[in-house]
Amino acid sequence: MNSQIGSEGSLLLAIDIGTTALKAGIFTKTGEVCALSYNEYPLIYLSDNFIEQDALLWWSLTKQSIAECVEKIPSNRRRDIKVLGISTQGIAIVPVNHEGTPLANAISWLDTRGVDEAKVMEEHFGAEYLFNTTGVPPNPVWMLPKIMWVKKNLPEIYSRIESICTCQDFIIQRLTGSRVTDHSIAGGSMMYNMKKCDWSKEILDFGNIPIEKLPKLGWAGEVVGKMFPHVAKELGLPRDVQVVLGGHDQQCAGLGGGLRKDRITVSLGTASIIQGSLSYPVWDSKMRIPCLASVEKDKWVLESAVNIGGSGLQWLRDLLRGFSDKVLPDAKALDYGALIELAMLSEEGSGDVRFYPHMTGATSPYWVSGTGMFDGLSLSCGISDIVRAVMEGWCYQIKHNAKIIQSLSNDVEEVVVFGGGAKSDFLTELLANVLDIPILVTKTPETALLGAAMVAGTGCGIYNNIPEAQEQAVHYIKRVLPRKKSASVYKGLFEEYISKEKYLLRVSEL
Repeated sequence: MNSQIGSEGSLLLAIDIGTTALKAGIFTKTGEVCALSYNEYPLIYLSDNFIEQDALLWWSLTKQSIAECVEKIPSNRRRDIKVLGISTQGIAIVPVNHEGTPLANAISWLDTRGVDEAKVMEEHFGAEYLFNTTGVPPNPVWMLPKIMWVKKNLPEIYSRIESICTCQDFIIQRLTGSRVTDHSIAGGSMMYNMKKCDWSKEILDFGNIPIEKLPKLGWAGEVVGKMFPHVAKELGLPRDVQVVLGGHDQQCAGLGGGLRKDRITVSLGTASIIQGSLSYPVWDSKMRIPCLASVEKDKWVLESAVNIGGSGLQWLRDLLRGFSDKVLPDAKALDYGALIELAMLSEEGSGDVRFYPHMTGATSPYWVSGTGMFDGLSLSCGISDIVRAVMEGWCYQIKHNAKIIQSLSNDVEEVVVFGGGAKSDFLTELLANVLDIPILVTKTPETALLGAAMVAGTGCGIYNNIPEAQEQAVHYIKRVLPRKKSASVYKGLFEEYISKEKYLLRVSEL
């Protein structure tokens, strides 16, 4: 269903349901932020591999966050809020009954309990078939192994499941009554047929999972319908707000950062997601980089993940902070700014110290277990070398993935960065030198919200298409150029780093 609404003076509302927080934002057509709201919620760690969330918290905080944003808008402008766009975490599943009530906690995308189920799929179909069909390699992080695990280990719950929801359709059902998710979310399921743009009947039949239990699929930008009147009233919204199908938060963030064929986008957050844009699906013959349907209709993305990005720096900060708190309880608290000051005391190459951030396993482009490690430690290295090595290791991982994406897609003229790390001049300059490509830093760090708002605005006719939306709403605060001498040094350091990394990963698997 499509609905055209007037664009003059329209305000775009968006929500972003992330891993640890729910955000809401209201934007003008030109991307100016009118209001923001942020509310955290916890992950539930049952063990290292069992990680869940309370899906009902997604809903209660969706309402709270939207209401908080609306309160910040003058009452005479609230009628200009025309659409709601949605950005959500992918890969999570929620089993619900016929009333839409969760039968258990949502299983997070971080959860890897389905190791055996992923192996069963790989043994039956083969890794190459699964990758060429679904666009992703067999791995317990995807939705299908989680569903198979529930079916095997929680039969009393599985027997009562009416629907297996994604985060997006769980919320949309409460907003409008419809149960639909988009192709970018389905792409992270390991049961999506990339060639047919639909659920894979063959894979579902093998897993004995009825297709009726899965949400219907639509393209991001399709109008789902009007928000329930009682919900709109509760949130202080006009009765005619259109709810528009959104997509995966990382892809919404890419669009909100200005992703296009000559650009790669990189999130500098807890993890780093690197994306390249495609006009058609591309399968990596070495199965290094997944290919997924985009939130932009008839577009595709190559999407890779560096699981330990900013979290590596956070780990080091907490480690050092814990030590200083015990030894020097009256010392100044150690923060990220202090870490960066330490890193700046070290030279390029971190005194020959190298950091390989595979604490949760090596994701793309390796997809092996692995382990985190430092290499090159000597009696001459100092804490500044170790801090800088952590930051350089982060940048090397981004470059490794970016180089492969570039080889599979298009020449890249610039890289767009956003997220918490993009606030650091030192980190963005370091990344520009390591990549040897100009870096653009977005004006708003909330690119997932902006991307969802642009998708919704396009679906409702406020913009004619996504490129027009990006031209009007995406802005940058600075452009960081690589320094020739430093880029030359890092070229050699990167090649040495990757060569050593491949050796260390082989050793760790022995």
